Amino acid sequence: MNRETKPFAKRHLWVAAMMAVVPAWAVAQTELKGSPEELRNFLHPTENIVTLTAEAEEVAYSDQAIVSLVVKTEDDELAVAIEKNSQLRSQIHTALLDAAIENKHINNSKFSSSPQYGWFGKQPDSYEVVNRVAITLSQEEQLKTVASLVDKFPEVSLASTEFSHTKKDDSLAKVKEQALSKIMMQKMLYEDSLNVTLVPVNFRDQRVHYAATRGAIALEEAVVSSVMSKAATREADGYAGSAPAATSFDETKYTANIAVDFKVQPKQ
Repeated sequence: MNRETKPFAKRHLWVAAMMAVVPAWAVAQTELKGSPEELRNFLHPTENIVTLTAEAEEVAYSDQAIVSLVVKTEDDELAVAIEKNSQLRSQIHTALLDAAIENKHINNSKFSSSPQYGWFGKQPDSYEVVNRVAITLSQEEQLKTVASLVDKFPEVSLASTEFSHTKKDDSLAKVKEQALSKIMMQKMLYEDSLNVTLVPVNFRDQRVHYAATRGAIALEEAVVSSVMSKAATREADGYAGSAPAATSFDETKYTANIAVDFKVQPKQ
């Protein structure tokens, strides 16, 4: 072999050696089999995470009622019907103030009038003026005062009664605290029993809500009983009117369902 062919032979042997190594390396790589999730966990192991959940409930009684009264007056002349309505609402307002209901809790809507037509003719026989008075109450005695006004004036009727709880935010915070307290008790139990340390890394409180429950309706009965009696009397007299819409909710249930994710570590 001459000097010119020796370098070529050396290069040939080097290339052949490299070709012999590459297939073996490539074959070794193809031995990793499995789903993408399995391979990802193999190459990048995830931390051991456990989730603890707890639920708490709290029932709170309504401490506020909003009662809506409808004042309806009628006369052959529109101006007279408006004046009658204004005077009647003034009497109602005075009675409510005497019952220790603050002025800011008495609200009047804008009046509306509508002509009343007879069987024949295009001219209205009379005019009707309607006004709504919304009263915010916090005591049962105040409800009784409103009921007495409905009994006293034929032109006044009960439109609706709605009960509510004004300390909603406090109750929601309370059930959250109770649920978290239960989770921390679980955490301590597992740590002591399994000799591990649980480190919180995430939490979820999407199921925090409240809903009305049908409990005792004593507050509503103070108003509704008198209205139903009055409605029966009017029906007997040939009066056709719509029944009052009352909401029988006097208590609210607050619920919190919270989940906390913990990273499991060996106890130091």
